This record gives sequence, structure tokens and C-alpha cells, in this order.
Amino acid sequence: MTAPGSMKLIVADPKRSVVAITLAAFVITTSLVLFGGKLTAPTHEKNEQFRMARYLLHGRGFVCPVGPERDDPSSWFSPGYVAWMAGIMAIFGEATAASMAAIRLSNIAAMSMALGLYFLVGRKLFGARV
Repeated sequence: MTAPGSMKLIVADPKRSVVAITLAAFVITTSLVLFGGKLTAPTHEKNEQFRMARYLLHGRGFVCPVGPERDDPSSWFSPGYVAWMAGIMAIFGEATAASMAAIRLSNIAAMSMALGLYFLVGRKLFGARV
């Protein structure tokens, strides 16, 4: 049970609210992924961003991930996320359980931070009611 004024303190301070919302989103989403058994599950080979990250990791660059392997340049996806995935694979190994977990946890962290940002934007647009 919380003290009578403690909830007002969290809601009144936007910085504490953002931290609380971000942490809650991270913990809840990570729990769902963990209990669902999907944290280290391998992705399927038809995942185009995953294939592009593997091509980039092997030094082939941003090549087309659709259909049979070929060396056509690709602009299917923005390069930032694909390069991020390739970097994680370079550190944790290509298509290993550790790299899958690191990719998924980084996705959850980014989603959680975005939720905190949405809260700040809503607070700015609609005031303290948010």
C-alpha cells in the first residue's frame, strides 16, 4: 500500500513519471517475451532485415534480401537498424541465442524509451492532465 501523497509526487514530476513509464514498459514487455519463450528463439530465414544484416556482416553490403541470393543493391529498409543488427551479430555471433536476445532486448529498450517520449509529447500538448 502506498502512502497517501506518494502517487501525486510521481505524477506531478514529469521526469520521475517518464522514468517510471519507461521502466514499467521495459519490465512488462521483457516479461511477456521471456515467459512467451521468444527471447532467444531464432528468427525465420525469410526475415528480410535479418538477411540484410547477415549480408552486411559478411561484407556484401546492403544487397537485395528478396528471393535467391544476389548482389543487387537494395533500399528496402533504412540502413540504421540493419547496421545495428549486424553490429550485434558481430559481437554476439551470427544467429546465436545471445544475438537474438540482444536484438530483442534492444528493440524492447527502444520501444520503452519511445513510450516515455510519447508521454512527454502528450504532456507538452495537453498539459498536466496526461
